Amino acid sequence: MSEHVTEMTAHRVNYVCDSCGEGFMRPTNAVLMSDPPQYPHRCSSCDTPKTFRVLYPRIEYRPAKCEATNDQASSQEAKPYPPR
Repeated sequence: MSEHVTEMTAHRVNYVCDSCGEGFMRPTNAVLMSDPPQYPHRCSSCDTPKTFRVLYPRIEYRPAKCEATNDQASSQEAKPYPPR
């Protein structure tokens, strides 16, 4: 198989506290060994606890937005680089 390169951008994903709406949920550095594992968090503002199946903050990768015109955008699919 050949390599396929796609431009991606990184996005930081935070979870805003459901209780106070001001702080962000931060991990407590503990792991509940359930299946799947769960991660306890506490609000950075009001200290409210909540458990998630993912850690926050986290990095999520998404395809880069194409800033080309509509005609160019349809032909801008990622293509493999030619062999060296």
